[in-house]
Amino acid sequence: MLYLDCHVHIYPNFDLATLLDAAVANFSRWGADPSPSNGIQGALFLTLTAKDQSYEQILDCALKGLGPWEMPSPNSDGRLGLHNGNSHLSLIPGQQLATTEGLEVHALGTQQHFEDGLSITKTIETINTHGTLAVIPWGAGKWLGSRGKLLAQLIRTPGLDFMLSDSGLRPRLWPRSRLFDLAQQYGRGVIAGTDPLPLANEVGRVGSFGITLDTHDAILTSTNELLTHLRNNLKSQSPMGQGRALAPFLYDQIRIRC
Repeated sequence: MLYLDCHVHIYPNFDLATLLDAAVANFSRWGADPSPSNGIQGALFLTLTAKDQSYEQILDCALKGLGPWEMPSPNSDGRLGLHNGNSHLSLIPGQQLATTEGLEVHALGTQQHFEDGLSITKTIETINTHGTLAVIPWGAGKWLGSRGKLLAQLIRTPGLDFMLSDSGLRPRLWPRSRLFDLAQQYGRGVIAGTDPLPLANEVGRVGSFGITLDTHDAILTSTNELLTHLRNNLKSQSPMGQGRALAPFLYDQIRIRC
């Protein structure tokens, strides 16, 4: 079983070793694997912005040592493979982009730098041109009104290659958007990730929300293989883990705006 958190930020106040430990502990609580004591095989898809540590900083931190976490050597595709005992995690590079419409788009599995501030259509087309996986993540209030109508139109548009992503920030009492169902009707995959906030305690949430793939861990030998597997096998998979309780969600939203 392969555990995936598809929306991970690593902010300057996050300790990388603590983040990796949290991911393993949270993955093991999903209950998807009958024997998690044998170790966790997982991947964290990074969705870095200017507020995050850069990928070069993350790599430098890993090379300097992360306690019990070992990294034999960086992979040629930029992926960082780390192991601690029987648990193996890969950090997959990627970027989060802001569009003119106020929506976000992820470019997963690449160190390519893409420009912020383009239209959402242009952003997806640019990511597609580079052969990278484009993903539109859920955001509180961002899929409502005119932006929701725009996203529904994009889902129905042939030739645009993208997936949707559910978020661990979505409170458990917040109804799942019908746009996820629409996406799957049109053959678009739906993935999921934690989406930690830039608060020190949020490092412990990494790995608490995401998806699983019923596949051998050898798929981690190549980022392209993993992305292909995502594209081909996620037409109707439910997220694993839990979203936020409503009170902490509201409290943290206030904290990051103060």
